[in-house]
Parts: sequence; C-alpha cells; structure tokens
Amino acid sequence: MKTNLFKSLLVAVMAIGAMGWVKAQNVVTETYEFLNWANTGGTDFKFTTGGEACKTGDKEDGTSVYYITNKAYTKYSLDRFATNNTRDFYIRYKAGRPAYTGVFCVVSKTAYFSILNLKDGDVITIKTPNAPKFKSTNVLIGGKNVNVDDKVQSDKEYTVSTTGKTTHLDLYFEGYNCIQNITIKTTVDKEEVEKPTISVVGVNGMERTVAITANKGNLGSTPEIYYTTNNETPTKASTKYTKPFSISSTTTVKAIAYISDEVVSDVESNEVAAGTELSLATPVASITKMGEGFARTYSVVCNNKDVLLTPIAKLTYDFTPSGEGKATSGVECNGTITATAAGTYVVTASAEGYTSTSVMIDNTKEYELTKTIDFTTLKAEDLSANWKKKAENTKLPGSDTQWLAKYGKVVADKYFYDFSAESASATDVLAGLNVEINKDGKAPVLFTGFGMMYPIYQMNADGDDLKANGPITDGKLSIADGTADQVGVYTYINNYGKGGTKTTVVAGDKEFALYRFSDMLTKVEIYSPKITETVSVSEAGFATYATTNNVVVPSDENAKVMTVKVNAEGTAIELTEVAANTVIPAGTGILVKAPAGNCDFVVTSDNGTTLAKNDLKAASADVTSDGTKFFALTKIGDKVGFALVEDGIVIPAGKAYLEVSGKTAAKFFSLDGEATGINSVKTAKADGAYYTLEGVKTTKPIKGLYIHNGKKIVVK
Repeated sequence: MKTNLFKSLLVAVMAIGAMGWVKAQNVVTETYEFLNWANTGGTDFKFTTGGEACKTGDKEDGTSVYYITNKAYTKYSLDRFATNNTRDFYIRYKAGRPAYTGVFCVVSKTAYFSILNLKDGDVITIKTPNAPKFKSTNVLIGGKNVNVDDKVQSDKEYTVSTTGKTTHLDLYFEGYNCIQNITIKTTVDKEEVEKPTISVVGVNGMERTVAITANKGNLGSTPEIYYTTNNETPTKASTKYTKPFSISSTTTVKAIAYISDEVVSDVESNEVAAGTELSLATPVASITKMGEGFARTYSVVCNNKDVLLTPIAKLTYDFTPSGEGKATSGVECNGTITATAAGTYVVTASAEGYTSTSVMIDNTKEYELTKTIDFTTLKAEDLSANWKKKAENTKLPGSDTQWLAKYGKVVADKYFYDFSAESASATDVLAGLNVEINKDGKAPVLFTGFGMMYPIYQMNADGDDLKANGPITDGKLSIADGTADQVGVYTYINNYGKGGTKTTVVAGDKEFALYRFSDMLTKVEIYSPKITETVSVSEAGFATYATTNNVVVPSDENAKVMTVKVNAEGTAIELTEVAANTVIPAGTGILVKAPAGNCDFVVTSDNGTTLAKNDLKAASADVTSDGTKFFALTKIGDKVGFALVEDGIVIPAGKAYLEVSGKTAAKFFSLDGEATGINSVKTAKADGAYYTLEGVKTTKPIKGLYIHNGKKIVVK
C-alpha cells in the first residue's frame, strides 16, 4: 500500500463474536483530505503515468487550480482515483471558502470522478461541503452494486458488495460541487507488502544515481529493503538499502521488501542504462518581438521532456558583434534575449551531469518595416472583385454577448469571398497580402472598421450563412507573404477581447492562421532585411567601387565616399567627400575610404542624383586597357593613387577607374594630389588584395602564384 501527502492510514483490530468463536480482523482506514492537500499547494501530487506534476493556474476569481488533465482515463494517487475522458477534473483551493475547495468538475452528464480498486466489504464515506448532488452510475466490475443512494449524502457510510471482486464507483457531478475528503475502510485478513520501486534519481556524466523506495505494508508497517546489482535474487543476506547509490554501466538492479520473515514482497527488477553521457535537448530560438535595424527579441526554449529526469537547463549566451557593440560571454538570459546590435548569439543550455547543447542566433541582418496593413481602415478598393459586400451595418457574431463587455455593440460593413466567381482561386491578394482562403468554400469574412475574422458558418455565393451545414471546425484563414528572409508581425484581438490584444511573430515564409471566429486580425506588419552591396577595402584603406543599385552613403565616421576629378591639364586630381545618407545612383564609380575589410552600402528604391565633380567611371563589365588612358587604384611604396594600366591588362567588373584623354606626362595620380611619371601598372588588380592568375580574388592565399598590388608573388 503506497502513501501520499493527502492520505492517512488508521489500523484497528476489531474482535467480532459469533457463535462462540472469536476471529481477529484488521481494519485499515484510508482518508484522502483534498481540502488539506489543496491548502498545501499540492507540491507532492503527481500523475501516476509519467510522474508529471499537476499543472497549476489561476482562475479570474483568485482560485488556485491544480489540473488533472490529459483528457484520458488518467489514474493518479495510488491508483485510487481516476477521471473519465470527456472532461478535466481539478483540485482547487480558495482561501476562506472551503465550500469551493476540493475535487470538482464542471456540469456534465458524461463526466465522472472514480474511486478505484474497491473490494467486498469496503466502507466508503464521502464528505461534501454544500448539499451535493452526486449520482452513482453503478458501472461496477462483476455486476454488483455499491449500496449508494441516487443522491450521495455527505458523511454517510456506504458498503461495497462485490462478492470478493474488485470494483470501482463513478461519481457524476450534477451541480458545481466539490468533494472535500473520502474515507475508505478495508478489512484485511493478512498482512502484505508491495514490492519496492527502483528509479533513477540523478545523472552525472556516464553515471546514474539509483534510489529504491519502500511501500508501506497494508497495515502501515515500514519494511526494510535489500538489493543486488549482480542479477542475483536479493535476500536478507544481500546489501541493505540505506541511501541512493551510483552505477557507471548498464546494471540490473533487483530489490525486495521485508516486514518480517513471513511478510515479504515480490522481487522488483529494473535494468538501469548507464555508461553513456546524456545530452540536453538543443535549444530552439524564435523571434517574439520585431523592430527595425537590429532590434528584436528572441525567446529561447530548451524542452527536455524526452531527456531522462527532465532536467531544467540553465541558458547563457555569448555575443560576438559584427560591427559596433561589445562582446559578452556567459550572460544568463532566462530564455529571453533582447538584441540591439549586429552580431551573433550562441546560446548554451547546461545542467549538472548532462552534456551541454547550443544554438546560434544570427542577428547580423538589418531589417526595416516595408509594409503595414491596418485591417480596421481597409477600404473597398483594397479588395479584389471576388470580395462582395453582404449588408450594411451587420452585427458581428457574438456582438451582443462576448464583444459587448469590452467593445460595446460592434457593427461594421461585412465582406465575404465569392467562391462561385469564375476568377475565384486558392489565394487572393488582399491589400497587398497573399491570403489563403480556399477551404471548401468556407470563406473568410472581412469587417472593415474593426478587423478580419473567420466566420462561424460556411457561406453561399450570396453571403448567406449555411447553418444547415453546421459550424466550421476545421477551416482557417492563412496569410503568408514574401520570402524566407521576411518577418511578419500579426496583431489580433483574442477570444472576443477577453484575452486582450496579442501579437504573433512569424519568421520566414511560414503562415499565420486564424482558426476560430472569436479572434479578430487587426494589423499585419512585414519586416524585410535591408539589401546591401559590399565593398572590399584593402589594407591600404581605400577601394574603388561601381554601384549596381541605388545605394545610400553610410552614416559612419569611419567610412567616407569620395568623387575624383582630374584637372583640365591632366596633371592632378581633386577628391570631394559625398555627404552621408546621399543616394548614389546605380552605375556610378566611387572612391571609398574605410578600415580594411567589408564596407556595406544599403540598397534603396529612392532616386539618386548624379554626383558632381566625378570623373570615375563604373566598370559594369571587364574593361581592357589600351595602355594610354586608363588609370586604376593601386599602392606604390607608401603612396596610394591611380596609376596608368598597361596595354592588354583587364580592369575587372565592379571596380571604378579614371579615363584621362589627351597627352599627359603623368602616369600616377597620388591621392594626396601629387602627379608623377613613374612606370605604369602592369595589372589593374592593385587594390591590396590577392588574385589568382585567373583573376579570382582571395583573402587567404595558400601556397602558389598570385598577383598582389600589381606584382606577381609566390606564397610559400
């Protein structure tokens, strides 16, 4: 017989006289105090299946509720009680109101609370707080009945009569009532003890910690436990269990319980796997709040439900910036990361005894809000021709009941999708969003002025509700937009407004769906990554670039964009800085001054203006020099400037160059303004980077022959 927090046992010896003889019998009383248990918070109350603790929640009236869920015939508490599969039962506690504390259920003719494993002669007492209206269904194994009235009376004793067979009693809740305690008196002729329980209680690398739990005898005696780890049957000569122990390889543990030499349990055997390390589940990251730039909030969850002992992982992260920002490491995040700067986060899940796991969050993409649709302000012109207006000032479903308390009487223009139209399709463009609406003609309904929701009933071509077909239970309204890089933020009123306004963030090209008519979609925001063009800057600190799109000059004091102008005589050049945030048109040649590495330019759809004082030409394709007029950026000695490119040498696409017509003695225009007549450059690939002989650029040369700053070099 097991014990539990809210159960007590009382053993009495009764002398029963009959026809001149006396026989000793033991009467065991089990009392289940649901009221007292609820007051303790129920920390020891667990499901029998899986050992999962009861879930807790708070009702609006302040009642603490402990759910007995799973919607199944879930046994719990020593296999003494169960619920059926139609309704949830609860243990609940409300301070100062005992009439509302205990086991209860909502009104249902098909929901019941069962007392299990009753035997012939058992005496049951059920205490209820408020004139209960319980019914016995007499669903009893063996076909015999417990002598229970149609209406169970509180504190009245009822005797089980099953001719020795095990049975159970089902109590139906006819009203909103509670059971505060249940007492079961059982007559026991023979002392018995159940076999002990062997379980793993700890993990430490390849080792497992094993505990053995004794079950009290049916008369309340506490047994001694003996066990073996060599696959032999335990006896009193075996090791006596006193505390948990560790094993380092897979081991068969056997245990036996002794109350006396005559009262011995069966042998319990359990093969415990060990010798391998256990890894935590890999953390999963998702966006829960979206903003522009690099601002977003991530939720990180490490669900170890399938890991032995369901460990609770500690979550920490390391942050490595890819631009501005400070590197951090070992920061506890408690499942939430608020990002503000570009970089990567590595979130690590750890728990003592387990192998850690991690996930990387790439926060290097810069986002901007590219589309906002407010469903409360949609106009008829936002709808395709397949949307039809049903009627003026139509009430919303539930507007006189559910919506009324929070929003008042809600009426709006009501639109529906006509699936009978020749142009009707599986998806429709609604205010610039792709809306999936093809669910067997179950059209979504748009209420301008309030939002968008799914209807209760299927509609015909005239917008009439087809109530005869029954309510929609499997339909959905789905909105998917854009590419895998985009992020959608969906704002909706939840559960007639009872759940307030909620926001769901859906990353990538996944869909957002409204499944029930009590939710109302009010706004959709689409965030898209900013598209950039990258300029590779050499160690010399300069680079030329030919823009392929309209780009914005960075607002970075370390990155400067300049134009280059050759004087009329062809003897000198003038550099002019381009202001930050200037839009440079596509196909423009520019000079970039920045630290060595990559310098990103954001692509924009805004129109640009042709840069003044600029003789740089954009090489949209490879340009072959004629040896007389093409100048490319290079570094010679400690000087950086534009040098004459020899005949036949190719200026690669994507670079910018100068074309100086007419005769000039200068063969090198230094960026500091000096012009010289030094020898010409033999290659246009003189930007500080390394190129293979085929013209392929590389930042990490290995052994071989390369062109570097206009010269052939050998890397050994």
